[in-house]
Amino acid sequence: MKSPTVILAPLALFISPTIASKAYGGLDNETKTFKTLVAVHGALMAFCFVILFPLGATLIHVLKRQSVVWFHGVWQIVTLLIALIGFGLGIYMVHHSRSNVSLWKSFNGHPVIGTIIIALLLIQPIGGAIHHSLYKKRTSSTCSPEYKIIAPSANLGDEASK
Repeated sequence: MKSPTVILAPLALFISPTIASKAYGGLDNETKTFKTLVAVHGALMAFCFVILFPLGATLIHVLKRQSVVWFHGVWQIVTLLIALIGFGLGIYMVHHSRSNVSLWKSFNGHPVIGTIIIALLLIQPIGGAIHHSLYKKRTSSTCSPEYKIIAPSANLGDEASK
C-alpha cells in the first residue's frame, strides 16, 4: 500500500508551482528538490488538516467509551507533530529562497497564516486538558450558551447525544 505522502504528492505538485514561486520569493521551483519539498509539505499538511484532525475530532463523539478521551488526545497530538514536520518544511523553503525573503516580508499570506494556525494549534492541547478536567468535575458540558451559539459545530457531539 502506498504511503499518504505518495498518494497526496501529485495534488501538491499540481497546485503548488505557481503558488510556490510567488510565496517563496524566487527559490528555483524547477529543481527536483524544491518540487519534492513542496509536495511533501503539501501532502503532510493536507493529510493532517483534511483527514487526521477531523477524524480525531469525530472519533471522540462516535466512540462513547472512557478511554476514548485519551485516544483522542494522543491522536491529535501525534497529528500535531506531523503538522509540525510539514510546517518545518515550509519554514525551510521560505528561509532557503534565492532572494532570502523573510517569513513576515513575503508577498504571499500563506506562510504568515500557516504560522498563526500552527501557533494556535500549539495552544489547543492546553485547552483540551482544561476542558477535560472541568468536564470531570462537572460531569456535564463545559461550553457556555454563548459559545454554543457562536460555534455550534464544536459541540455537536454533546447535542447529538441528548
